[in-house]
Amino acid sequence: MTLRRVSSHVSLAVCAVAYLMALRPRLLRWGATAQECDEPFAGAEIIPQGVRSATMATTLPVPPTEVWPWVAQMGCGRAGWYSWDLIDNAGRPSARVIHPEWQHIAVGDRIAMTPSGRTSFVVAHCDAPHALVLRARLDGRGRACDPDTSLPAVGLDYLWAVELRDAPDGATRMVVSGYRVIRPLWLGRLGELLVGEVGHWVMQQRQFANLTRRVRQNQS
Repeated sequence: MTLRRVSSHVSLAVCAVAYLMALRPRLLRWGATAQECDEPFAGAEIIPQGVRSATMATTLPVPPTEVWPWVAQMGCGRAGWYSWDLIDNAGRPSARVIHPEWQHIAVGDRIAMTPSGRTSFVVAHCDAPHALVLRARLDGRGRACDPDTSLPAVGLDYLWAVELRDAPDGATRMVVSGYRVIRPLWLGRLGELLVGEVGHWVMQQRQFANLTRRVRQNQS
């Protein structure tokens, strides 16, 4: 092995260690306080054996009652996800106004995850204007699984939840987290480490930023 190759391998190893030790812990708790990360989160009882996923948070300059309508109308074929629309909404711009026709949301409703509608979240818990819990229970081919049956050998049971908490000066703490079970465990952890965690951080920060712009514009 040449000196150049050795140097390249060492550099990659150093970068990997730096990411795992310094950057990754920040990504998994981005914007959230220690209390927000450590206390039980909405939906904990739905997947009792689930592992807590990343917890991210931001402060929005309006009360929860003014943030909730934006959260309630999320979804493909609805308002979009307010994130990178080219990635999660087939390039269709997410809504910039509140749509009354998308405000009625209840447990059991299906919310399309993708523009094709092939994969959906199911509303597992809804407590307006404070919490919305979406559940995706899928097999290895992305097909929905019955929640009353065992998770397949290759499958995912995942909660993505939003909590809107009262903050000082009439603001809102928007905290996003959830719980998950992935099978096989090693494959799930590898996928999250290589793609899932960074991808989630990128999309979540974009959503936070876009929602901040929307609620501020709605104020003016």
